[in-house]
Amino acid sequence: MIERDDDDEDPAGEDDLGLEDEEGLGDPAFADIDALLVRTRKKLDAWNDFSSDEGRKNLMLRDPTYDAAGRFARWQDILEEGRGLPAALAAAVALDAWLWLEPSERAGELGFALAATVLRQRELAQAHLPTVGVGLRRGKFRWSPHLALSARVEGLLGAFGEAAAFGQRDLDRLSLARTLMLRRCEGRRGNSKLADLVDLFVSSPLVTVQLAAARLQVTPQAIEAMLKELSGSLPRELTGRKRYRAWGIL
Repeated sequence: MIERDDDDEDPAGEDDLGLEDEEGLGDPAFADIDALLVRTRKKLDAWNDFSSDEGRKNLMLRDPTYDAAGRFARWQDILEEGRGLPAALAAAVALDAWLWLEPSERAGELGFALAATVLRQRELAQAHLPTVGVGLRRGKFRWSPHLALSARVEGLLGAFGEAAAFGQRDLDRLSLARTLMLRRCEGRRGNSKLADLVDLFVSSPLVTVQLAAARLQVTPQAIEAMLKELSGSLPRELTGRKRYRAWGIL
């Protein structure tokens, strides 16, 4: 019988001890993952408490050196200096300054609405805000901070003209469609709502039977009958379906 020496090492026991030590110390490879999980948990907690100011602050990634208030103040100074300029030029200068200064980290498109507001205040647009950004998307000019100031403003003025031409073409198309539909309203009784349906088509990009019935306060069956009366002048049907149909002037 072979007796085991007490001084002999137990390989199995040594391996077990080694595993326990490694588990106790933790694997450094997972340290980054653990830190990421902690940050994720903080973000989720902030989202659950989003109604508080602290929650909003935790969710927003901000550049600590970004002086939004100072940039906005400089933009307001430029806007004030442009009050003596013609309306279109003042709007172009205001938009150029907004794109150049970037007073807001996350609302770059707000500059287009503000430029449109300048045009409206000068009574170049009375009932709506003109979509000045359409001209930049449709035209060839592309604004860049590397261009000279004169080239940037000239390009924006050209974009305004392109937007105005596009809007005029839209108005002409809507006016023609309205004229054709109103011909079907001639000789109708005074309480007929066919003309109201025509105006609804002109003012809404998409009209359904349910929408028209709710707006005109009639039954869906009455709307169906009026649609048949419009016949060939009826706007284009957009869905291509027999149920849940919708019409619009494209």
